[in-house]
Amino acid sequence: MLIFGDRGLLELKRLREESAAVARGNAELGERNRDLTRRVNQTRDDPATLERLARERLGMVKPGEAVYYVPRDGEGAPAQAPAPAPKPVVAQPASPGGTAPAASGHAQGPLKVTPEGPPQ
Repeated sequence: MLIFGDRGLLELKRLREESAAVARGNAELGERNRDLTRRVNQTRDDPATLERLARERLGMVKPGEAVYYVPRDGEGAPAQAPAPAPKPVVAQPASPGGTAPAASGHAQGPLKVTPEGPPQ
């Protein structure tokens, strides 16, 4: 019974291997957590990163900017008329006379996202 059984050496070896595997998984998750925390902090603290993400993921533009959609390499002329381009989106203060921009030049407080029509 010393080697086999619920409290034998084989069970002890299996439990140690399982413990080592759990510790490795924990270390991997810890590193992933640190990486995600770094990315969140960079997004929150770096205005350039925040602007890039707003432009890429949300299609936001600054007032007065024109948006051009260019076909990718290998894309020929469409067989039918193209769909109208989506309207650009501009972030504005949520309330009239919202809070003044911070020293970084970015408005503080909530933002309201509104669609802008094409320039007239």
